[in-house]
Amino acid sequence: MSPRSIIISSTLAFLLWYNGLINGTVIDLTPVPFQTDKLSVLVIEETEDSTKMPGSQIVALGTLRQMVEQKGGEYLQLDDDISLDNYKQWARDAMSVKRESLPWVVGSNGRKGFSKPAPKTEPEATKLLEGY
Repeated sequence: MSPRSIIISSTLAFLLWYNGLINGTVIDLTPVPFQTDKLSVLVIEETEDSTKMPGSQIVALGTLRQMVEQKGGEYLQLDDDISLDNYKQWARDAMSVKRESLPWVVGSNGRKGFSKPAPKTEPEATKLLEGY
């Protein structure tokens, strides 16, 4: 990369960042985990282990479901081994996102998204959906 290209790229990055500060716009460069036309959230779990889930996490997932539905979105909580033949494409795509543990949550509104361990507390669940 030439010095001129580096300067142009750096200047552009600075202007985008500075514009975000001025206008209060957050530029989310995180790739969308799956395409959808509205807020869609999938919680992937091992249902055999659901009785071992801490009470605070059960409450957190209930809060997450309620928030998604209040925003007009779709929420699914499914076993990691379930057949998705009868589910919408977004659910099949979300289930195929790489995950490191269970329970795992994958969400998108088509413009931004997340893929991470499921929230363990109500405040974590609330924070997860800020800006959606």
